[in-house]
Amino acid sequence: MATSSDSSEINEAIIKILPQFGVKELKAEQMKILKCMISRDDCLAVLPTGFGKSLPFQMCIPVQRELHINDIGKIIVCCPLVSIMKDQVERLQKIPNLKAVYIGSSSDISEDMKDVNIIYASPETLVGDPICREVLKTLHVSTIVIDEFHTIATWGEDIDGKPAFRKWFQHIGEIRSICPTASVLALSATCTLKIRKRVMNALNLSPDVTDITMSPNKEKTLRLWSIKLTLNWR
Repeated sequence: MATSSDSSEINEAIIKILPQFGVKELKAEQMKILKCMISRDDCLAVLPTGFGKSLPFQMCIPVQRELHINDIGKIIVCCPLVSIMKDQVERLQKIPNLKAVYIGSSSDISEDMKDVNIIYASPETLVGDPICREVLKTLHVSTIVIDEFHTIATWGEDIDGKPAFRKWFQHIGEIRSICPTASVLALSATCTLKIRKRVMNALNLSPDVTDITMSPNKEKTLRLWSIKLTLNWR
């Protein structure tokens, strides 16, 4: 991980880049994710919906440029939902000198992929498309982001004899062999201990992986349930 002096430089770079994303400051968890990416450490983060889990990897490359880091690779974002990917790509088009693309199939791959900074695609494309796999091998990838990583277990595995909803999800870990020098950032808003273990095994994450988990506010949840039960009783 970064040293204290490095952290000071990173903090200064972040302050300069934040206005481009319309954000005043990063939350502690977002900062930790970003620093993991800069130091190329694997990271698993379970944070609430709407927390801003995508912001760290979206601003990583601009921050690295501000730090004058020479070895800046591409970021591959593996996401299960097309609408989310297209929405994020559209938003990132407003960021100066940052090129993001969504690849729905190998036919979307252009000759100028070397100029792309962030590549969004589904497991079906990244792992299931032979042409896309070969293209990935030619790219310098620094980080593989697995968004909604719990779907590896909930969508990618056969259940009670029924075939998997989306079978390529169980093969997401193969991306690590395609891009062997890349670190992994696994993101989700929900994850049981059982699913966490299965996902860590599928992604070949070590037991000492940086784990960033925000526990739900149990007191608030109980209060909401109490109000709901009271209203129903009336």
